[in-house]
Amino acid sequence: MTAAPAVAPPPTDPPLEDGFVYVYSDLLEEIRFNASWRADRIAGGILVGRLFQHPENQINYVLLEGFVSGTHVEDLGEFVRYLSTQWKAAQAAQRYHFPEGQIVGWYAAFPETGAEPDQQAQMVHHTFFGQPWQIGLWLDGPDDPKMLVANDSGFANFPVGVIPAAS
Repeated sequence: MTAAPAVAPPPTDPPLEDGFVYVYSDLLEEIRFNASWRADRIAGGILVGRLFQHPENQINYVLLEGFVSGTHVEDLGEFVRYLSTQWKAAQAAQRYHFPEGQIVGWYAAFPETGAEPDQQAQMVHHTFFGQPWQIGLWLDGPDDPKMLVANDSGFANFPVGVIPAAS
């Protein structure tokens, strides 16, 4: 069961015009570091955060706050098998480490550029993340992160709002 979104303005000023996901820069760095740890593998995990609704336009957006059940796999098919066996542990880790949060999506991080979402990415998303606001975060080397939202033809890509580290 999903809680109703809390009402709050987006965490960046100005907000993304079509922003549906925001991530703290240090979390993004941590996921990228995780990906670079095994250059021959894909880093994948479950994203934890909160669902909000913009008070002025009522558009929902997701604030990413962390990740659980990170792993390194050869391909996204292996990631699906991993999540199948680790789902309950991931939910327990989310409740323990992020009690105010919920599972909001998944990520795949590649150490080098050139990776594009494919049918295996669709399988990950459709198998575990069925809510329309749940997202995939696609990190392809040093390129800007992409937010993936499932649609009938695969994925739509949207920008990710990166929240700078507090000075």
